[in-house]
Amino acid sequence: MTLYLYSSLFLIILFLFYLRRTSSTLFAPAAFLAVKTSVPVIISSFVSINFISVGVSSIDYTYIISFASLLAICLGYVIYPTRALYSFHNLFARFLNQLSLLNFKQKLLSSVLFLVLAVFFILAKSNFSPKWITNPREAYETLRLGIGVFYAIATWSLVLLYCTALFRFKPYKVRSMLIYSLIFSFLSLFSGSKGLVASIIIISILYCHLFVRPLGFLWLLFVALAPVLGVPVLNLLLGSAYDLNLNYFQYFNSTASLVEAFQNKSLPHFSGLITIENRIYSLFPSSMFGTSNIFGIYRLHEFLNPGKLELGRATGTLFWASYFADAGLIGVFVASFSIGFLLRFYVSVFNLFASFNPLLFILYIQFCWFDAFNYAEHLAIVPLIFILSLCGFLGRPYLPRLITV
Repeated sequence: MTLYLYSSLFLIILFLFYLRRTSSTLFAPAAFLAVKTSVPVIISSFVSINFISVGVSSIDYTYIISFASLLAICLGYVIYPTRALYSFHNLFARFLNQLSLLNFKQKLLSSVLFLVLAVFFILAKSNFSPKWITNPREAYETLRLGIGVFYAIATWSLVLLYCTALFRFKPYKVRSMLIYSLIFSFLSLFSGSKGLVASIIIISILYCHLFVRPLGFLWLLFVALAPVLGVPVLNLLLGSAYDLNLNYFQYFNSTASLVEAFQNKSLPHFSGLITIENRIYSLFPSSMFGTSNIFGIYRLHEFLNPGKLELGRATGTLFWASYFADAGLIGVFVASFSIGFLLRFYVSVFNLFASFNPLLFILYIQFCWFDAFNYAEHLAIVPLIFILSLCGFLGRPYLPRLITV
């Protein structure tokens, strides 16, 4: 662990020096991704190292894979040919621009409409259970079966409504920004989703950085650490204090168990099947395939804890686990390199916009920072269909200025 810690810190520092030379701030998506990639490994391995249930060789190999993943992400970002692909950046930017032709009033009305309709269907399908008020986390875990699409649309609508409110009322002071953040964070608690609450908080920080006052690297560390260290607090607020134990930090332990299974040939590599299934099945409601149909990353969850998926629970793993299951260390390196490469592409595209509107802002967050649209792949059709359906309320467009030099 010590060797991984020092090696990762050295690599991240080198990467930050590169970012400092190429941009005006370290509060940037690439720095966030580098820190976010290494933090779960360090924290989860530190917490579980004394009672980890796999051999030393598997532990060491898990550290090696984690470092290879971080290295590949940095390399993919650094060697990206920005100038050579400029015309493609401009084309993609114009496409995103067309998705955002909607004025503020129509954005607010369409967001509220989708939110109200989705919430109504959720309550109706769950027999108007009071658990959504009294114990949202329990409702989240036990009442979402068969209503996943409506639940996702409700969370997306709340996120979009929040971004629209920020751009409509323009809170240019930290105090007023905090009020908006508290209001929507409180509303998001009733979803029972820790991810949605975290999304509202992180969106608030990013809006503050871009439009209120620039934030430094310490805030970047806070944003990267918040999803890991803030979960116990969210569990308590969401009524699931029984989750407040060290089992939450078992990412490293569970991933090392998978690595050992592949080393011992008790689990075969899937030759890309998991990644393909993850991409295909993410485009459709899981209820279409039944609870007994295990696919994608759920194959690994079922191997780690048989029968737990039927209870609506899954064992967390490090992000590269599915890539390793598909093609070993080479698969992890190639996939991680692609992540860094694509991030540089997304950053280059959004740098073409001199100003943002709510949809462009949320798409910038979705592509460059984290999944603000929870439960959706970056390039999945579902969130784009959702956005395009909102754009059906077209009126006088609100266009950001697009740099074309």
